[in-house]
Amino acid sequence: RRPTPYAYPDLETKHGVWLPDLLRISKTTPDNKTVSYVETLRKMLGTSVVVRKDGAYGATLVSYEDTIPADMAPMLVLDASARVRETYKLWKEGRGGIEFLPSAVKSYRNLTVHLWDHGGGKGAFERDDRVLIDGIVVVISSKPHEPWLVVHHINLNSVDIEEAVRSLLPSRGPNVRFLNWGAHDATNQYAGIPNVILAGTLFFRNSYYEALGRLASGLPASQGKLPDEVSRRIVVGEQANLILQALCRGHVRRCVEGGCPKADAYVIGSRRLGFDNILQKTFPEARVVPWEPVLWFLKGKIGDAVRFLDKRLNKDELESVSAKEVMAAIGWTDKNNFRRNIRQHPKFIAAIARLGISESQGPGALRFLRSPFKPFRDPWDF
Repeated sequence: RRPTPYAYPDLETKHGVWLPDLLRISKTTPDNKTVSYVETLRKMLGTSVVVRKDGAYGATLVSYEDTIPADMAPMLVLDASARVRETYKLWKEGRGGIEFLPSAVKSYRNLTVHLWDHGGGKGAFERDDRVLIDGIVVVISSKPHEPWLVVHHINLNSVDIEEAVRSLLPSRGPNVRFLNWGAHDATNQYAGIPNVILAGTLFFRNSYYEALGRLASGLPASQGKLPDEVSRRIVVGEQANLILQALCRGHVRRCVEGGCPKADAYVIGSRRLGFDNILQKTFPEARVVPWEPVLWFLKGKIGDAVRFLDKRLNKDELESVSAKEVMAAIGWTDKNNFRRNIRQHPKFIAAIARLGISESQGPGALRFLRSPFKPFRDPWDF
């Protein structure tokens, strides 16, 4: 539900009290954050605001202030994020005065994005830190002789991601660098790294998206609710921008013949929120494939069979693999035993289903094939 406008009273006039005076007579010296809050509150007095619920943070008053001078134009803006963020488009639609110049969109045909369909916010790491940390360690260990960059959350209650990952890797193992969200842009320090893991993704508060959408559109609270379409576009655009900035710390940021060098990105994000679609729009021509690291924890012949199928149908880009090839890879010779103990085992069935792999009984032998990884279009299709 969208918040309704609220006329915030002019408390200073009503009570004859200047808010900064309250700070001066306070028994304790206010910190900079408190002073900032009071200054922001004063700007809202006597205006229309909306109240937005921010989960555990409680309710937040939302408004905006026009800080760009009306006579600032003309100005040339060079912003690589303008392609994926919605703020400039909403500015043009709502306020006017912006003209988009022709752009040469970079190709990401040499980038493979591996998407783990799992929640990637701070809450997900608080709940499932063992599974997520193990998955990160497993994929790093799959290429132990290549450098890695992990972009991660900080200030979690249950786990220090960098510390947890390092504790599970050999002391002289892979070269892994760590960069926390908030420090994930404006640096070329990691441009030589071909493998980047987004250990979760960053989400802002609802009030931030509301304020940004209103600011970009020029829609103050006095003019009514922020349209659902605008809110959706802001959320998707900001998420795309965060992912673009984070992945472009590595090899992806380089340009070779109009595209990026060969690189692999590993992203933890729920398909329910449309992450596969966001990734495909943000990185044109990139290959987006499923990433299921937890499947590598399957033991015995079932695990061997699942890993063989995943590798052959993903890395080798084959259309299908015969059951005979799978049996040979895991050292199995009896077809009936393979059917009863592997193909019909619940763990095997669940594992290949999550990988999008199915059986196909053609005129010849039984084969396994992977279904296309179709983008999830709802609710953030853009």
